[in-house]
Amino acid sequence: SQIRNLTADLEQAREQLDEEQESKSELQKQVTRLTAEVQQWRARFESEG
Repeated sequence: SQIRNLTADLEQAREQLDEEQESKSELQKQVTRLTAEVQQWRARFESEG
């Protein structure tokens, strides 16, 4: 019974870790995209200046 509970807890922790890693990956993609966008705006602004 205790082993079953620990196994269930471990599985739940693994699922949570997977979800958090997925969220982190999505945020990293957004940061990369937005960084590129900022660089484009900066280049545009500096060329107009």
